[in-house]
Amino acid sequence: IGLGLFDVSGHGIASGLLTMLAKSIIFRIFNEGFHKDLVSVIEEVNKQLQNEMGAIDNYYISGILLRFKNNKIEYVNAGHQNILIKKENEVCQIMKEDGKKIMGSFLGIKDFYVVPFEQMEFQVEKGETLFLFSDCLVEEKSDNNYFGETGLKKALEAAPENGSAQEIMEFVLGEFYEYVKDKEKLHDDLTVIVVKRKI
Repeated sequence: IGLGLFDVSGHGIASGLLTMLAKSIIFRIFNEGFHKDLVSVIEEVNKQLQNEMGAIDNYYISGILLRFKNNKIEYVNAGHQNILIKKENEVCQIMKEDGKKIMGSFLGIKDFYVVPFEQMEFQVEKGETLFLFSDCLVEEKSDNNYFGETGLKKALEAAPENGSAQEIMEFVLGEFYEYVKDKEKLHDDLTVIVVKRKI
């Protein structure tokens, strides 16, 4: 019925505990709020995370939440890297009709200037692929140069057009690891989700 990709700031035990807490809250509220709009869902997630994280300084969560409904996808973004979509040999970001990104505030920070959450809907046609990722994929360096969004888009464009989601992911990560040279020394957690519409 949907999927999410969320990223807790920092590393170590505290971040790990926050990850478990956030996963439980997001999963529960998403399922309880199936008949609510996604903005209401993410606002409730943020409220509960703020209550739970109130005594923990310098931590926040970014993320994307998608809900599959009928023939469309509902989408909210909380300070996270934007989704890419691969259409034939074209790769672009999911954007609003006015050409702007959909981007709300980080989650879990009390007394923080709030950029309102927005919901948008879009459609994925047969054979098209969604690509969700954590910031490690574009912020990792080699010889002081970032792989970056340019490198990611080139890799995704070159990925096999008729390949499965698994094959597309493996191709892009292969290009990434070849660029950074040593995948054992990444400076951040790396998460990638690839979704391809078959029918």
